[in-house]
Amino acid sequence: MKNYNLIFIFLFFSFVSYSQSTVNEQMGYWDNPSHWTTTIAGNITGSLLNIGNRNVYINGTTVADMDLYINNTALVINPQDTLIISGYLYGDNFSYIENNGTLIVLGDVYTNWFTSIVNNGKFVSTGNVGGWNWGSDPGDSYVYGNRAGVNPVGAEGNESDLQSSDPDLYNYVESMVTILPVELLSFNVSTTNEKVLVQWSTANEKNNDYFAVLRSKDATNWEIVGEVPGNGITSNIINYSFEDDPINSGVYYYRIKQVDFNGNSEQFSVKRVEYNTNSVEIYPNPFMDHLAINKSFDNLIIFDESGKIQFESDKNFSGGLEIQTNNWKKGLYIVKIISGEGTITKKIFK
Repeated sequence: MKNYNLIFIFLFFSFVSYSQSTVNEQMGYWDNPSHWTTTIAGNITGSLLNIGNRNVYINGTTVADMDLYINNTALVINPQDTLIISGYLYGDNFSYIENNGTLIVLGDVYTNWFTSIVNNGKFVSTGNVGGWNWGSDPGDSYVYGNRAGVNPVGAEGNESDLQSSDPDLYNYVESMVTILPVELLSFNVSTTNEKVLVQWSTANEKNNDYFAVLRSKDATNWEIVGEVPGNGITSNIINYSFEDDPINSGVYYYRIKQVDFNGNSEQFSVKRVEYNTNSVEIYPNPFMDHLAINKSFDNLIIFDESGKIQFESDKNFSGGLEIQTNNWKKGLYIVKIISGEGTITKKIFK
């Protein structure tokens, strides 16, 4: 996930131009003690911030760069101050949320078990909102997704309404929504078992919906050949893979496109691979007591390093072959496979 450090200065001044200034003119992550007034900020576990049994007052513009769960807690946003939650907001067990400034949730919002909301300022959710018990809502609320059980008395709208009624706030939210949620650690493409194997790994995924695997013959015109589900929100290293089976031999180009739940996407670097439909896998290599060949063939010859024939078969093996090699000497061997597709030569070792 891309962090907010490099864009905080830009976001701060863009927000100041939108809504006067923040009370303390502070900006930063939730774990900075200057941005809240309580004895403990909360317990952070992975991508979840859990706050229970305390009162929290937001000072300045503060980013909770994770999901936020409050339990039996009063969360108060002071006038002219801002809380940005880069994930979902869940209120439970007699919690109380009072927004006197600006509350922006880049995800879903849900409240449960006598949790109430008082919105005196501006509220924006880019996800769905449900289960709310609104104590009062003289402020403005904008929900990009669906509403359930929400009956505000102030201005109510969706994404389009926010864009038309308050373009500065809309652009401010969009500047955060378009921050893409995945850090790519590695990306490799290779051939195996007559297929192209696409492998990649990620870290710190945030709202990651899925990956699209794209293929091209000229690195210009691309087609989607498959999709792999993402892992939503995680701070763990995740390994992904996808097998492609092009019809013809030749040079191919591959790239990965990541798509988040809001529909935003980014494409990663391009990898080149030479693919041969006549490819064959001989394993294990090096081998010990047996040798397997996964290629159908008409004729098979294995030579030792002196050129002497160690094994030969002129039978048609449509599903490959396994050879016992207990009595073979250690060293280099040359495998020659002849089929209707041509001749393949491989080196193997014992």
